[in-house]
Amino acid sequence: IDLINIFIEFKNKRLSENTIKNYLNLFKKIEKLNNKDIKDISLNDLQLIIDTLSPCYQNNLKNLIVELFDFAIKNDYITDNKAKFIEVSKYNSNIKKVFSANELLMIFNQEALFFNILKILLYTGMRINELLNLKIVDIDLKVAISK
Repeated sequence: IDLINIFIEFKNKRLSENTIKNYLNLFKKIEKLNNKDIKDISLNDLQLIIDTLSPCYQNNLKNLIVELFDFAIKNDYITDNKAKFIEVSKYNSNIKKVFSANELLMIFNQEALFFNILKILLYTGMRINELLNLKIVDIDLKVAISK
């Protein structure tokens, strides 16, 4: 869909680089629709793709596709937003898998880079994206905080 490039170009002026990267990664999930004009994409086409994804991914992709279709309406490519009717699986975000005592011991006894990154996340409670966006100037080692 050529419209995706126009949409990304429009959003590029308004959103962070990381958000744009996330959008591009999500759009990879609908690559099989690239040869179709947005007018020819059916709800079934979209639903078949969404159904192959995890509930969290389903929700993120649905929201992005709805936004893309809204953009298409505003720019006179289409007249209705079929994406609003995509059904996503229920996702219970209240269920959290916690590490067992043995798993924590294993993590904290490792020195590999991956485990050190995991330790930072566990010690600070940061989200992955927050850690990825952390800059040296954001860290105050004297007070032991990040800004």
